[in-house]
Amino acid sequence: MGADSVETAPVREAVTSAMHQLAEAVGLLPQAAEAVVLARVPCRFCGQMIMPAATLCGFCWRKLPSTAGG
Repeated sequence: MGADSVETAPVREAVTSAMHQLAEAVGLLPQAAEAVVLARVPCRFCGQMIMPAATLCGFCWRKLPSTAGG
């Protein structure tokens, strides 16, 4: 092996490990998407799903009452 050659086993192990971690992360995406959907509430004017703390609907642009009290 010359000075510029690379051992393939460590590189192969690193790539395999990265691929497994990526596959695991991709498997978690549906759970994360479900959490985002559950974190939204319907706008009281147009019914589109918006963030609970929104002060302005991004769909109908109606001003929403403050939810500072809970």
